[in-house]
Amino acid sequence: MCAQRVSPGADLGELARSAADGSVICLNDGDYGSLTIDAKRSDYVTIRAVNPLQAVFDEITIDDASYIRFEQLKVIGGIRNSTDNSNNIHIVGNEMGQVLVYAPTLKNSSGPGPSDWVIE
Repeated sequence: MCAQRVSPGADLGELARSAADGSVICLNDGDYGSLTIDAKRSDYVTIRAVNPLQAVFDEITIDDASYIRFEQLKVIGGIRNSTDNSNNIHIVGNEMGQVLVYAPTLKNSSGPGPSDWVIE
């Protein structure tokens, strides 16, 4: 069930930061461009297409985020993380160009590294 239903142009980063734990943000069909998610949460928020693969992104960057779940999105350029501190990220049922997870060696790490990523 959708807690919020939004269209292209919505500030998805802010919605992910301010949504209640367990919320589902549903995306209407359309082109959403590029998205950066930096929401540090304590429980999951899901970002889901209303119609599978009809909410389209150029790319999604996960930047020091936690407890975000992406479902049924089409991401042309792929999903990547830009820092090594993102955790509890679920990428489920999406069509993507690629997934790039930054995982530095312990010697060069500035943080704990990405953890608990699920990609299905």
